[in-house]
Amino acid sequence: MNLPLNAQIVSVHTGEMREMDWFRMEFPKAEVLVLNFSSTEYFLPPFIDDMPKLKVLIVINYGTTEAILQNFPVFTNLACLRSLWLEKVWVPQFYV
Repeated sequence: MNLPLNAQIVSVHTGEMREMDWFRMEFPKAEVLVLNFSSTEYFLPPFIDDMPKLKVLIVINYGTTEAILQNFPVFTNLACLRSLWLEKVWVPQFYV
């Protein structure tokens, strides 16, 4: 059983992450999520949708080329989101 973590700021550093690579985490009080990674393809963590107080989402790719950011519309329940920073990523859903 996963217990909720009470962090207000969450920073995750990874390499390439696919949809099934993420495990379930709960951050009900988190207001800031920073995702740092280095890869050419990246899936946003599904637990973003369960962060009701999230105000800031920062996604930074430190790889040498742009990364394709998959499942961008994963967050459908983020009424508090005020700031979104995407660096060195390409979001296919924006270009449909």
